Amino acid sequence: MTGIYNRRYYEEKLKDVHVSAGVALIDVDDFKLYNDYYGHNAGDAVLSAVAERVQNELSESDRFIRIGGDEFLLVLFGKTKEQFYDSLKKIVCEINDTKIEGFEGARLSVSVGGVLIKPNEKTGDAVRRADKLMYLAKKKKNSVITEDEEDAAIVSVGKKPIVMVVDDSEFNREMLSEILSSEYEVIEASGGEQCISLLRSYGYVVSAILLDIIMPGLNGFDVLEYMKLNNMTEDIPVITITG
Repeated sequence: MTGIYNRRYYEEKLKDVHVSAGVALIDVDDFKLYNDYYGHNAGDAVLSAVAERVQNELSESDRFIRIGGDEFLLVLFGKTKEQFYDSLKKIVCEINDTKIEGFEGARLSVSVGGVLIKPNEKTGDAVRRADKLMYLAKKKKNSVITEDEEDAAIVSVGKKPIVMVVDDSEFNREMLSEILSSEYEVIEASGGEQCISLLRSYGYVVSAILLDIIMPGLNGFDVLEYMKLNNMTEDIPVITITG
């Protein structure tokens, strides 16, 4: 389906060999949601889009393998540690920017664990080390965790999730933005009308909304009604902020 190598290729050609390369395990974040909310066609489209985007970044000698489900193995040959890490960071950002035709509301992200194969280490043993780091990355999502000589450390995080703060109080918006800005990209709306306008522009790229209820003009209940009519409440969680 994806046009890339499968697990059988890995088991027969790579698992038990000694090569000089970096290996990374890539897991699509929240993949089950694509199937549950959009249908299995969307899930297939996501896997194909990830495969195509990563393939575009590889050299002829590199290998990209679908291990199973939404999990991929990337093998990059002949790279220094810095080049390997930079390649992983670039791939995460490229996947963030990928659009799925027919499912424009879907925002893709992946969790990645990567290691360099040690001298005399089989590829399969390095893959097991990368797998542990990938599961650490999944706790944060949209991130790359690599292993250096001293410790496992987060090397990069992809684009921050977008949170919309909707409140007619400028003080409240500034306070919430200050609290959230270290981990999220914050967009602000001063009322219901501006919130709906931003929703039309951003769509399902918005990860969550912090919504005041009592506002002049369109209030929080009006915003929720608009979201419900447009089937947005299934995909965008809303936290109401009100006295």
